Amino acid sequence: MSVTKGRGHRRKTGKGEGTMQVPRWLKRVLGAAGVVLGLLALLAGVFYLRYMQVPSAPDYPQPAGQAEAWRQDLDYLQRYPDYDWSFDDQEKASFHAIVDELERDAETLTPAQFELGVARAVAQANNAHTNVSPISRRGRVNGLPLRFVRFDDGLFVVLARNDHADLLGARIETIGDWTPDEITEAFQPYFGGHRGRSAWISSLNMESPELLWAAGLVPNSDRVEIRFTLADGTETSRSIDAIPPFTDRSARRFGGQLMEYMVPASGADDWSHVMQDQSPPLYLSQPEQPFFYARIESASGEGLYMRLEMTMDVGGFSLSEFHERVLAELDRRPVQFVVIDLRHNGGGTVDAGFSRAVSARVPADGRIFIVTSPQTFSGGITEAAYFKHFGGDRAVVIGEPVGDHLVFWADGGDAMVLPNSGIPIHVWKALEDWESGCDDWWLCFIPTMLTDVGVGTLEPDVPVSLSFADYAAGRDPVMEYVARQ
Repeated sequence: MSVTKGRGHRRKTGKGEGTMQVPRWLKRVLGAAGVVLGLLALLAGVFYLRYMQVPSAPDYPQPAGQAEAWRQDLDYLQRYPDYDWSFDDQEKASFHAIVDELERDAETLTPAQFELGVARAVAQANNAHTNVSPISRRGRVNGLPLRFVRFDDGLFVVLARNDHADLLGARIETIGDWTPDEITEAFQPYFGGHRGRSAWISSLNMESPELLWAAGLVPNSDRVEIRFTLADGTETSRSIDAIPPFTDRSARRFGGQLMEYMVPASGADDWSHVMQDQSPPLYLSQPEQPFFYARIESASGEGLYMRLEMTMDVGGFSLSEFHERVLAELDRRPVQFVVIDLRHNGGGTVDAGFSRAVSARVPADGRIFIVTSPQTFSGGITEAAYFKHFGGDRAVVIGEPVGDHLVFWADGGDAMVLPNSGIPIHVWKALEDWESGCDDWWLCFIPTMLTDVGVGTLEPDVPVSLSFADYAAGRDPVMEYVARQ
């Protein structure tokens, strides 16, 4: 074996010594790949720190009693505004003042009072995403054997345990001494942000005697006096006893069917529905499916109706597969118009590609009807904005105003959970601006910012609301309007 001289020494090998030199081109490829992977890892780390980081899990000793348990929860809660970006400095100060007050009162707080106290603190952000969910709260406070829904003509019983089935279709006049509108206003401090969404979702609070008592609205936490106008027009008053919390999430919302005006299966459990045994209209059909489409007719020709309850995979249903089926259907048989029904869409992750592709398949003289309501929220608002943007002059917003302002804090969404009460509070990290378009690289959610979409307003071009009479009769004023166009 020979040795060559030069800058240092290099061992020279022959064919039989079993080593192989890596080609220079492969070294360059591997080096470039390493740089790319390093950059991706760095970007992933930045993305996590910017959008996903929440307080570390709490580590407190076993509390000696309820008051100490409350104080541990509140100590952990104090960290919340340091991670959630929706608070400004004044709102942070209000938040900490309320938490401090709760800590001072910990010896006397009931669970329902603690629930509302935490809700009031979080609501100081004045952002509709930044709230303690009234839906998850239904699993921690008692309820009633009745379920209410707000329509444009009042608050009505749409679901009842069978021993109260005579109250189906009744309008609630007062709970205790208060009208539903007065109760809605009384609960306003416990749900921040858009008042339309707060008003609509307040019916969940009205169904809990514990929460009504904790808010100082009724004298008892285990029963309420309610005055009704029955379906036949007669008035009656009842003392209704509370029932235990809905421990199953689907039961709290009946699989979303009550909150979204869906019709549960006939004879489900021991509850009855005001529309039971009826054939539901299109917007209520196939309630087990979060995504649904059907061909429809109007005066202008053939169209395609699409209903999206969420903008994400849910319950084993794939949103991307639904998108593919819709686009294939539009390619198979073109249409004159489309209806994208977002009335019950509470959000998710939205891809602008679907709205762009659907809009491209609607003719220049066609129409894109975008149906909204106070339940249209978060990703539902994003989807509506995309369809309006790509639809241009063909887009028609119809229905009721969406459930939030067009500028709001969202994204991230991981929860910090208070260790003893189990209250989950989601952490929101990024600004969305569907009014003017978001252009701040640090504050805005970059994936949506890159689409550069601002639509000015989503106020309905054609205002159409839903009355209880229409709902109970299986009518849909929105689709009746579309059919005439």
